[in-house]
Amino acid sequence: MGLDGKEADKALRLLKRLGLLRTGADDNRQLVAVPPQSARMQVLGPLLRDMQLAQERINEIQEDLNALVPAYEEGVGQGPGRHDVEQVCDLELARRIILELLASARTEVLAAEPGGGLSPELTVDSLERADDVLGRGVRLRAVLQHTAQFNQGTIAGIERVCELGARVRTTAAGFGRMLVVDATTAVLALSGPQPGVALVHDPSVVAFIIDCFERTWTGAADFPVQYSKAQTMAAASEVRQAIVTLLVEGENDKRIAERVGLSLRSCQRHIAEIMKDLGARNRLHAGFLLHRKAAESAGRPA
Repeated sequence: MGLDGKEADKALRLLKRLGLLRTGADDNRQLVAVPPQSARMQVLGPLLRDMQLAQERINEIQEDLNALVPAYEEGVGQGPGRHDVEQVCDLELARRIILELLASARTEVLAAEPGGGLSPELTVDSLERADDVLGRGVRLRAVLQHTAQFNQGTIAGIERVCELGARVRTTAAGFGRMLVVDATTAVLALSGPQPGVALVHDPSVVAFIIDCFERTWTGAADFPVQYSKAQTMAAASEVRQAIVTLLVEGENDKRIAERVGLSLRSCQRHIAEIMKDLGARNRLHAGFLLHRKAAESAGRPA
């Protein structure tokens, strides 16, 4: 067959593993061809039995869990609607739940990821699974903040998913981290220092979350998959304007950084540059100057 010794050994190992070759009855050094029908029974038989046992076990667990539903609704549930929102504080469990939701998605996945880059908590899982999600014909839309345009790792990931058919936009506005699968289940990051996620199944709440996403989506711009100096400058200008607006509202540095998706240090650098450009002596003076500037632009008395 024109195979060298290494190739022949590899072929023989494969044929033995498939059960298509066995040693001879009279000579262990002799190999005898096995009919594919017999090989199929020998190789697949144990696997089919394992699958049957696994299916039986799945059915048993499903029956046990279904039997607990009434007890949950009467006890822990304490009335209708309580189980429509679940808190999952175990991050590893939350990640497994999210991956399972994505694996079962059938129509559309919506994702919102604030900050200057992708985090491992929510959206990154949906983007890493984009090959599988988009390959099944599921639509994928994601909203990030403008600052994500300056993160090289994020840029590479976005370019890849856009090539697969995903749509990604960015905005200077602040928003919460969330994921919605098939308009039936929403995943929200828990507020405060508590790690984990909240799983929302209530149709009215999910519809409200989708409406918030659509409003943010409408006001966002397509992620620039190709570098453009003009686009980058425009995004930077919008981020700066968002900082100015939050300064006028009296927000502190930490809150401003969270809202625009910057690190605290980067945000403070931007604030220092804004104050320098204004000629402001302090934050209070900067607020006054910004308010006066806005009033003059609107033609109102300062």
